[in-house]
Amino acid sequence: MFIPASALTSRAQTAHTEDISKEFEYVESVIQKGVSDGDMQKLAQAHVTMSNLELAVSSLDKPEDKALFSLAAAYDYVELCPTAIVLSLSSASNPTGFSFDCQERAEYYFNRSLSYAQNAKTLSKGEMADISFLVGIGYDRLKSNLASLNVDTKKFYDLALSYVKKSDELGAGFDGVRVVLNRLAGDGEYKTKQVIDDDQYNDLHRMLYYSRSLPQPAVEAGESAAASATSTIAASGAPMKIRILIINGGSP
Repeated sequence: MFIPASALTSRAQTAHTEDISKEFEYVESVIQKGVSDGDMQKLAQAHVTMSNLELAVSSLDKPEDKALFSLAAAYDYVELCPTAIVLSLSSASNPTGFSFDCQERAEYYFNRSLSYAQNAKTLSKGEMADISFLVGIGYDRLKSNLASLNVDTKKFYDLALSYVKKSDELGAGFDGVRVVLNRLAGDGEYKTKQVIDDDQYNDLHRMLYYSRSLPQPAVEAGESAAASATSTIAASGAPMKIRILIINGGSP
């Protein structure tokens, strides 16, 4: 049976992205273990694995996959950052002396994701808005995670506000973008406080490496208002109806 070369390439690409997805799932589990146990070696292991994954991500064909995997790496650094900073300060918790700049790495991967998206010719205005929103949420989480440490988080707050504002202007497919923007631009409560809850953030994080699908437009032709509150994400070949983002409290 003759199989076109294009089909073979497509199958190989799919397998490649699935392998990378599994690696990111592994990295997240290592980070969770390292953070819960206060184990700097685990966090260093995650750092090295993500550095190795960068080349694999850059070899992918689809700019959407490159952008979302890079965002997944940024979110991973956001999660490990406060623990890594504290553990690196003591020879007891970091006997090897190995350290890395988690803030720089998070920013690097946020910028890497934006670069992939901006250089792509296939991404719509709405998809660019979605990626901008995800970057903003990542910076908001970094701001919140570092607020309890002796770190100036104003820069991360400003970046979060800037990217969420841009997302709102472009027209993102996520529910609640305007609520997030109003909270960030409000009277200062969210200068250090996280703008969405942990469950919402974790859902977005998992979406980046697992389903790698951005939400559909808020209202499709012929779609009801109730249906527009959900988006279809294909995961493991099966569509799931999920609410992408529900902001607790509805409005600020």
